[in-house]
Formats: sequence, C-alpha cells, structure tokens
Amino acid sequence: MPHILALFLRLLGSLLAALLLGRPFFVLGWPLVKLTTLGRYPNAARDSHSRQEIYVECVGLAVAAVAMMAALGQFG
Repeated sequence: MPHILALFLRLLGSLLAALLLGRPFFVLGWPLVKLTTLGRYPNAARDSHSRQEIYVECVGLAVAAVAMMAALGQFG
C-alpha cells in the first residue's frame, strides 16, 4: 500500500509541476524563441512534453531568472 501511495503522490506532483511551471515558462520563452529564430521555431502545433516544448520552457525559465535577478538589483 505505501508503494501505491508514493506512486500516486509522485504522479500528482508531476502533474502540478507541469501545470504550474510548464505553461508560464512556455509563455515567457515562446516570444523570445520565435523572435530569435525569425519565426521558424517553435512550430504552431504544441506537442505535450516534446523536445521543442522543453527547449522553449528552458528559455522561459532563463528569462524569468534574469528578470528576477534584475528586480532584486543583481545587475547594478
């Protein structure tokens, strides 16, 4: 029984992380990636957990980190 509970909690945590972190970082990263690749990347179709989606989310994470550092006065 503890193994089933642990599996359920891991699944729930994964879903919450994908919903709470994945979408905002995708929204932050999408315009920057689209601009720097002159509109070629990412494709209009968004596949769940595809390599493209993960790359765009990583760019969004970097944008959020730099914005947070700027807001906290790390650059000057």
